[in-house]
Amino acid sequence: MSHAPASTDEAVLRSFPAREQLADLVPGRFIRARARKYLGDTLTLSIGSLPEEHAAIVRRLYSFLYALRDFADAHRDRGVEALDELVDFLTRHRFESAIQDCATLRAAMTAEATRDLVRQTYHDVRGGSLTSLVGHLEVALSGEAVPDDMGRIFLLARDHLKIMRNAIHDLDQPAYALDLQQTRHSAQLLREKWASVAHHTERGSVRVVLDCDFSGWVSDRCMEMSSLDRVLYNLINNAAEHAGDDVVLVRAFPIDQNESTHLRFAVINRVREEQRAILEERLQGRLERLFQGGFTTAGHGIGMGICGEIVSHSYGLRSARDACDQGYLGARIIDGCFVAWFHWPARRASVTA
Repeated sequence: MSHAPASTDEAVLRSFPAREQLADLVPGRFIRARARKYLGDTLTLSIGSLPEEHAAIVRRLYSFLYALRDFADAHRDRGVEALDELVDFLTRHRFESAIQDCATLRAAMTAEATRDLVRQTYHDVRGGSLTSLVGHLEVALSGEAVPDDMGRIFLLARDHLKIMRNAIHDLDQPAYALDLQQTRHSAQLLREKWASVAHHTERGSVRVVLDCDFSGWVSDRCMEMSSLDRVLYNLINNAAEHAGDDVVLVRAFPIDQNESTHLRFAVINRVREEQRAILEERLQGRLERLFQGGFTTAGHGIGMGICGEIVSHSYGLRSARDACDQGYLGARIIDGCFVAWFHWPARRASVTA
């Protein structure tokens, strides 16, 4: 999808809660780094702990995405002719069958007997960047894709492969070992993925706009980056599902001027009055409870619980509840918008005076 004109994005930024309002949510001095570096490898299980029929579905999906990533990488600069080849690729690899198989994990995800870590794994295997990727591929099959979509398909397939390895540590052991090696990831990667892009959900499509001019690093290894991706995709998927219009805004900015700092991310969507009333009724004004798992307005209460666990792990806190109580993440209605925020350790490329 082509980027929207800068003036359009500037108008969007002005229509949502400003950085200054988000900066006032929590004093920056309250956010402190953990004693030992977070590697991003904590919310994970073994493929052998899954029932064999579910493990087979996961492996099939991974193999399909691996082939799709390589195909999109090789074809993203070939223009319109690549789109016809993409349709042939999806047919040959039985894309629709693979996604239908993956959808069968939903029943196991919501079953009472399913333990929490398996439930979380199924949630992110079915969700993550796959949610939007499926939308892009369905657009391609309908003949409505444009050449720029191939680059987006590459990014989404690449991200979901990493999210799956983050959630299942022995799904692809050689790649998992590479994910743990030290490799700095710049904030520019966030801009490449989220600067005015189409994002699909089962309920429709929105445009995601990113406000982030931070110059520095957001992770030291792919494994840590995929943990950040799990948080962002869960929050953006949630915002897109419940958006009162067709725009979701992500703001990210450092909370201080130090070289080792923290980014405050805020994922924002407008809410309708009836949505606000439901949130207030079910959560009694404590919207941050969404991050503690089990609380939901229309879904399963799993995705934001995953966010709570990963953020609490990244700061060495005991639980998502502690993270919420101390302001490391939270949620609030501001000016008719649902604002979900969290913090992430970061490092400046150079200290700003």
